[in-house]
Amino acid sequence: MPSRRRRLVEFFSGWILDARETATGVSFWVKGTSGEVRPFRMRLSPSFYLAGQEGRLRRAAQLLEGKGARVSFEEKREFFSGRQVLALKVEAPSPRAFRFLVRVAENLAGGESLYSSDLPVEELFFIQTGAFPLGKVEVEADGAGEARALSPLEENWALDYSLPPLTVAEVRPVGRKGVSPSHQPWVSLEVSCEGETFELRWEEGEEFIRSFRSLLLSFDPDLIVSEWGDEFLFPRLLEISRLTGIPTGLSREGAPEAVRGGGRGRSFFSYGRIIYRAGRASFPGRIHLDRRNSFLFGEVGLEGLVELTRLSRLSLERVCRASPGTIISAMEVERALRQGILVPSRKRQVEQFRDAASLVEADKGGLVYAPPLGVFEEVAEFDFASMYPTIMAKNNISPETLDCPCCGGPAIPETGTRTCRKRRGLIPEVLEPILERRRVLKRRAREAASPGESKVFTARQTALKWILVVSFGFLGYRNARFGKIEAHEAVTALGRDALLTAKEVAEREGFSFLHGLTDALWVKKEGASLEEYEALGRRMSEAAGLEVALEGVYRWIAFLPSKTRPGVPVPSRFVGLFRGGEVKVRGLACRRRDTPPLAKRMQEEMLQVLSGCRDRRELAQAGELLEEIYRAYREDLLSGLVPPEELAVVRRLSKPASAYGENTAAAWAVRELLGRGVNLPPGEKIAFVLTSTGGKGEVPKARSLGFFSPDDSVDLEKYEELLRRAAEEILQVVSMAG
Repeated sequence: MPSRRRRLVEFFSGWILDARETATGVSFWVKGTSGEVRPFRMRLSPSFYLAGQEGRLRRAAQLLEGKGARVSFEEKREFFSGRQVLALKVEAPSPRAFRFLVRVAENLAGGESLYSSDLPVEELFFIQTGAFPLGKVEVEADGAGEARALSPLEENWALDYSLPPLTVAEVRPVGRKGVSPSHQPWVSLEVSCEGETFELRWEEGEEFIRSFRSLLLSFDPDLIVSEWGDEFLFPRLLEISRLTGIPTGLSREGAPEAVRGGGRGRSFFSYGRIIYRAGRASFPGRIHLDRRNSFLFGEVGLEGLVELTRLSRLSLERVCRASPGTIISAMEVERALRQGILVPSRKRQVEQFRDAASLVEADKGGLVYAPPLGVFEEVAEFDFASMYPTIMAKNNISPETLDCPCCGGPAIPETGTRTCRKRRGLIPEVLEPILERRRVLKRRAREAASPGESKVFTARQTALKWILVVSFGFLGYRNARFGKIEAHEAVTALGRDALLTAKEVAEREGFSFLHGLTDALWVKKEGASLEEYEALGRRMSEAAGLEVALEGVYRWIAFLPSKTRPGVPVPSRFVGLFRGGEVKVRGLACRRRDTPPLAKRMQEEMLQVLSGCRDRRELAQAGELLEEIYRAYREDLLSGLVPPEELAVVRRLSKPASAYGENTAAAWAVRELLGRGVNLPPGEKIAFVLTSTGGKGEVPKARSLGFFSPDDSVDLEKYEELLRRAAEEILQVVSMAG
């Protein structure tokens, strides 16, 4: 009998690719060291908590137990007070029952009494097992694939790790680059894998879907990287599959095949802009990343996404499409759960009442100075390294540590808020290891043995930079689980104090202060050496209590005026050349998303000329060469040889498409796309080419880039004006140097 039992149990080692909720638990796929991908199932009993008066909890326990839940009472820590409170643990027999029991509990006790009731089952699976997506594990399972145990073989916070040996396929539409296939005629699909590329013709119908399926089954990719996959390609492929009855092979789970997760697209506001995210096209057993439906992919690449996946335990698919705030929030939730803290399903705290004078005193944001207009030589820029997250960690700023009743910590300038000296806050505990990890990765990037190795470390530390940046914003976010606006204000108050302290140190040391912008300052001193600037950075760091790093010394820097008010400086509008030859630009056309590529290329070529100017004198002599560049681009434009892609203006829709009734270029393009049956939700990007009006509006003022044809007449006068304005921004630097 013992020998028979051993034959029924097997062990399989490899990397977790994907995990999906099922009716009874979780299905997950593991890629073995030999390359084989195996599916497994594991039963899961997710749980949530109720807190409140003991009598109400006991009544709830009786009712929920009658609905099939396993209930027990535990001592848990309430987040804001830090007190141990009695909580009712409600354990569901399955994920399906979990949602039912949450609804019952919510109707019984109200949403404010529920904790951990809205966490995704996949996230709970990884937290409970200690495993993480793309992490190496050992699975103990029976012959039917039912996992009895799952053991992590590596730590998710390990600094040195390798990417799993993934087979990667790339899928993209063939057409005008940068234009959604739904915004243009679309005829073929390009599939690349393991050095081979295939083009499939859309109009071939059944043969098209058969060819796609054949390629997919032949290469069997673990990771599919697409362009426009979420919004267009895979929904279309699955629709053809449904109509023809031919499966695509996208799912490793077998029929019936369906897009999983994500649902329909959504529009939302983020930092003053309205953003649109298409619903996630997702296939069991494989990973699908869409370059066009991700902010982070473009910023940090696959290496950066994997770094965030490991630390947050969120799937690679979710990290790719998520905001950095979602990722740092997941890390906060895990830390809270491991500390026995009740994780609120809804935000519990509202802003405290204050009079107008107190609000004005506390709610000032970052410190911003107006720089003097003109060109300055030998100017040093200093940056506070991760200023706000470091302030939060160093000063123990977290929603639950502010104005605690247990001790009287030092008052924060201007706000009068005090932080706890006895209790370490949740947010600082989450941020400290991230800050340290980023410091190590930045050092490794500098000391790397090869450019490729340096690039990987840079991508990983940049990924951490993004979640650190938003960790501060999340303190004041109205829907954050662990947010409080007073904590947000305390951080900015300390930031203002730190920048002011650094400014005063520089001035005491004989340096002229030119500009300050939240977490950076620009100073100069005639004849100062690099060593003197580095020494100044150390003294500012010591005085401010934060690391102040020398970003670099400019050979020259031009602080530019407002385009609408020529005598008024703009804090974030400047051009400068570092001693190392790098040009830093802020606030010019080449940095704007809606500038046509032609104008961007012209500005970049002009900036390349300025990068050869070693001082103000040479800068003043560059005007003629810059004018030649402008004339060359103007001649190309007027000759009609510029392709429409170079003339494209990209705009993000700020309202429903039906609301664009005005007579503007963007409105013309919107109406054209609507007329072609294109869905245009708020936040969607459109690309169009400005066209001649022909008088009385008979000819559109703009055509969608995807449907622009050689018969359309480009508005050369308007593009000539755009080029001239872009050239004048660079020529202004030269005139200021003269």
